[in-house]
Amino acid sequence: MYKSTFISLKKDFIRIYTGYRTESWLTIHSKPIYVLPLGSDESVIKKSLIDCFNQSREISQKEEDEKYYLGNELLKLLKEKSWKSSYDASTCQITYNNENGFILYFTKYNSKTKSSPIIKEIPLSIKSIVEINVFEILQILKTI
Repeated sequence: MYKSTFISLKKDFIRIYTGYRTESWLTIHSKPIYVLPLGSDESVIKKSLIDCFNQSREISQKEEDEKYYLGNELLKLLKEKSWKSSYDASTCQITYNNENGFILYFTKYNSKTKSSPIIKEIPLSIKSIVEINVFEILQILKTI
């Protein structure tokens, strides 16, 4: 089993969105998507995070094509004007798989290499997404 959820931090808001693993092992971003004001209550952030995490799953090529691939609609849902501006955010990918448990991957887009290298990787010793500390994640995102 593989699950993935993303949290990205912009100047005025937090985005939480769902990752779906495709048959080709790529992760695509799709609904549910939450855009919350910076300073939102921890319970609201955590509820959004749990919802996205619970929806995340592995999908077939047919599901990707017919239901989950959003194309440019994704930009609108993320409150972005361009793909370039969407990359300009500190991001944390929360992953879970049966083999490694929960791992946080922190990334920041590098315009020179046109990639988002992993800046920090943190394995977690938690059993459930409910145990995650969202404010700790946000604090790390502010520093990268």
